[in-house]
Amino acid sequence: MTTSNIIRGVGLVIDDEIYDQRSDISTIIKNLEKENIPLIKFEEIPTKKYQIHFSYISFVLLDWLLLTKEQATLKNDGINLPETVLKTNEDRSVKFLKELKNVCFIPVFIFTNQSTTSIKECLIENGLYNENKTNYIFIKSKSDIIRTNIQIEIETWIKNNPSIYILKEWEKSYKDAMNNMFWDFYNISPSWPKIILESFNSDDIDKENEMLDLIIKNISSRISPFTFDKELIMKSEYDYNKEDIQKVLEGIKYLNADNLKKDCSVTGDVFKIEDNYYLNIRPQCDLIRYKKEKTKEIIIFCIQGKIMTETEINEAYNKRYLLFNEKVDLAIVPFIDNRKTIQFDFNIFNSFKWEDIKDKRIGRLLPPYIVNVQQRFAFYIKRQGLPPIPNEAVKDESTKKQE
Repeated sequence: MTTSNIIRGVGLVIDDEIYDQRSDISTIIKNLEKENIPLIKFEEIPTKKYQIHFSYISFVLLDWLLLTKEQATLKNDGINLPETVLKTNEDRSVKFLKELKNVCFIPVFIFTNQSTTSIKECLIENGLYNENKTNYIFIKSKSDIIRTNIQIEIETWIKNNPSIYILKEWEKSYKDAMNNMFWDFYNISPSWPKIILESFNSDDIDKENEMLDLIIKNISSRISPFTFDKELIMKSEYDYNKEDIQKVLEGIKYLNADNLKKDCSVTGDVFKIEDNYYLNIRPQCDLIRYKKEKTKEIIIFCIQGKIMTETEINEAYNKRYLLFNEKVDLAIVPFIDNRKTIQFDFNIFNSFKWEDIKDKRIGRLLPPYIVNVQQRFAFYIKRQGLPPIPNEAVKDESTKKQE
């Protein structure tokens, strides 16, 4: 595994000595360019007008304490810069990293001549670094990087950072599938978006969401087998606990309301009114077939749920099959709304106007989990009732006396 295989795409380098051929960063850049990695170079932190383009970069190489040309001149003349100036420059780097998180998820390499310990402390204080967990930020002194080997350093770090490794491997498969899909459709007809959009006109649906769904499903079907080094991931040196497992499982199946389109009702939406939870199980086709001027008339169908206690969770969990024993008239959905386990009762069915309840939405249960609940509910409402079986036909007398 080489650096060029892991880091594909354009890199962003931000360093105030970037054009000084005698500087450490100049040596580091030359080593990266030997790997045929194209670089965009800035002497200072880019303004927001540039940051909108950063979702397309592959990684960032950031010098921590960036000096202006005037500050660098003073320093070269042997004049110590005031602590307030250094703190301002540090705050600027922190602000940039926070803004970058809103644009993309990429590895950040901080190669610096400053104290790596003080940088970590600053990042921890600002919620950008975890001392005992893997981090997307890699901090190293420039002199250490030059004395060793930048390629080896990056590869070693990524081996202990499975999130970054999986991101880079997935990107390769996804981008290949995306390119194939758009070239195929373009070759069929450059007007394919208009053709598809006009086919939607025969139905009153949310055309933007339908177009997005069509593209995502087509790309997903084209992704080649996703391969990665399992041993590399399992050898990650950082461990995890029960809470970490629950948070990951929640992330797989559930989205918080902050990540959802506000004025769009979707199957799987979860609402909370007082202490009760409500899960929208109405089919998506019913929710999108409406005229926009009649949005207020959208009706959602919900089953009602409640939080299960720890005792109830343990009693319902089947250790042999690693799932919950669910009765025919209920569904158990673990790890939503901050790791809560909710039991939804099929007997308590409610209908609401979307306009009346949309402010109560707290998240969304994703496929295939919502599909499973829908299927079980459908089976429940069309089940064939059978005569009860008397206790005497099953339990012997000794069992009966114990009861």
